This record gives sequence, C-alpha cells and structure tokens, in this order.
Amino acid sequence: MNQNEEDYFVLGQRSSLRSILRHILREMGADDPIAVAAQAIAEREEIVTALREVCAEYGDNDWPNDLPLADVIQQHLAKHLDEEAESM
Repeated sequence: MNQNEEDYFVLGQRSSLRSILRHILREMGADDPIAVAAQAIAEREEIVTALREVCAEYGDNDWPNDLPLADVIQQHLAKHLDEEAESM
C-alpha cells in the first residue's frame, strides 16, 4: 500500500468511527455530559477532515491532527492563500 492509499484508508476508517460515535451519541441523549464531550470530539474530527480537503487543494497538510484549528488555518491554509493572492 502506498502513502496515498494509506492516507485514504485512514480517512475512511476515521469516517466509519465518527459514524459509530454519532450513533452512540443518539442513543445516549444530548443532555448526558459524556455525550456532549463526545459530540465535540466528533465535530472536531469532521472539521479536521474538511480542513484536510481544503488544505490539500489550497495549502499544505503538514500538520498533526491535534494542532489547534486556528493554527491550521493561519499556518497551513491562509499563508498559502496570501502568497497566491500576492503573486497575482
């Protein structure tokens, strides 16, 4: 398996785990503190996936999944967009 195939495998696996987590959250109910925390984790995972897609197109993906989202946007997306805008 090459790196690209491995990356897509990991994305698919994480997507499946998010689906399972969402099912568990529905069963637990939104008022349970554990469910609220799990909801935040699931939402962050979805945001990281979306940022990975956008960064692949317009920035870079040289960042760990636990990097603060503001840092991802500033350092790995906006920087590239600014450079692109300046070169136009």
